[in-house]
Amino acid sequence: MNMDGAGECGRFIAIFRSIHDVIRMEKRLKEAECWCDLIPVPKAFSTDCGMAIQFHPDNEEVLLREASTAGVEILRIVRGA
Repeated sequence: MNMDGAGECGRFIAIFRSIHDVIRMEKRLKEAECWCDLIPVPKAFSTDCGMAIQFHPDNEEVLLREASTAGVEILRIVRGA
């Protein structure tokens, strides 16, 4: 997914329980040709895992499907981050 033209408010953040889950989901999203980026978890959403995945809103269904297929729990999705 190309992020050209998508401002900061057009991005979502997925927060996971562990760095292992973050890395696994990053790999799955990239295999599905979805743009994503690893970022530090925003301070307002502190978790034991210090990293999160930033992704384009158009890819939310893909993220949810891939997480379900992989058995990965998404702790929170921050919309319009």
